[in-house]
Amino acid sequence: MKKMKFESANLTEKNIDKIAALFPNCITETADENGTLKKAINFEMLRAMLSEDIAEGDENYEFTWVGKKAAIAEANRPIRKTLRPCVEESVDWDTTENLYIEGDNFEVLKTLQESYLQSVKLIYIDPPYNTGKNYIYRNDFSISSKEYNKLAGNSNEEGEKLISNPIGSPRFHSSWLTMMYQRLLLARNLLTADGVLIVAIDENELSSLEMMLKELFGEGVYDHVCVTVVHNPRGQQGKNFSYINEYAIFVFPKDIKAIADKRIADEDVSWSPLRNWGSESERTDAKNCFYPIIVQNGKIIGFGDVSPDNYHPQQTVVEGDKYYVYPIDMQGIERKWRYARQSVESIRSMLRVKKIATGYGNL
Repeated sequence: MKKMKFESANLTEKNIDKIAALFPNCITETADENGTLKKAINFEMLRAMLSEDIAEGDENYEFTWVGKKAAIAEANRPIRKTLRPCVEESVDWDTTENLYIEGDNFEVLKTLQESYLQSVKLIYIDPPYNTGKNYIYRNDFSISSKEYNKLAGNSNEEGEKLISNPIGSPRFHSSWLTMMYQRLLLARNLLTADGVLIVAIDENELSSLEMMLKELFGEGVYDHVCVTVVHNPRGQQGKNFSYINEYAIFVFPKDIKAIADKRIADEDVSWSPLRNWGSESERTDAKNCFYPIIVQNGKIIGFGDVSPDNYHPQQTVVEGDKYYVYPIDMQGIERKWRYARQSVESIRSMLRVKKIATGYGNL
């Protein structure tokens, strides 16, 4: 049985949706008298979009959202908390020079402001990505539990209260930006004069995060460098595109060399075989993943073409000083490489060869 609605349609919301379809850049976020976020129209922008002449009024470059002023106030507000040592849970308490802190990151950053002011050389932040499925920490616990549960109705494993942040919600960007701004504001105070900040992020808030960092760390004083990080070479399927990378934004003073020329030694890397095993790992499961890797003098020098179905080579085929290595296991079962021929070139720099009695294998 359908439930009856005891209220009329909200025509304002419907009209806003119609305008959003025509002029999405004219839609913004605002708060009502109860502090609830909702969609609204930027009438100045709408006027500019509908006019052939320049609208009156001063222009200035700014990046703002609902809750920005509150984020600044909350970051500056003191808390009556402190850090307490856990000697019984520590390792080498009397001699260690390391410090591990466990707690709410926002409160910890506040607690460190005095003791570690301008004392930290490097800060790396890997925040929750604003994917529309995750949750955003709420710092303001002044509302009643009844009101809060009505808004959120959720908590994490530690019992910390959270609010959802789905795509399409009026607070989708504002909540995430507020959460990040106040933490970055406090983190900035801890950096030394030559300190470096690194923030990991995906494509959803990349542009917003870059603008926020350029406001907090002025472009005239700091360099802002965005580096792509390949985290899934095979691609994570999206609606229209497959994503293979995320991003890391480096922020550092203009007059310093921020990155040291140092590579991780091969012996310190946790290696895994390129050849597939287990279920759906045989040659017939992906024919374009059966091809030779060409090795010469202990190094990979190239990749051969995908082998025809009627070609059944040995695990290693030797031609002069070149070794053609195929994804065949010790039992002679023809398997497949983890990457197709058309995509393996992209990870060539990350591959190493392993010497075995018959030549090379287990790449």
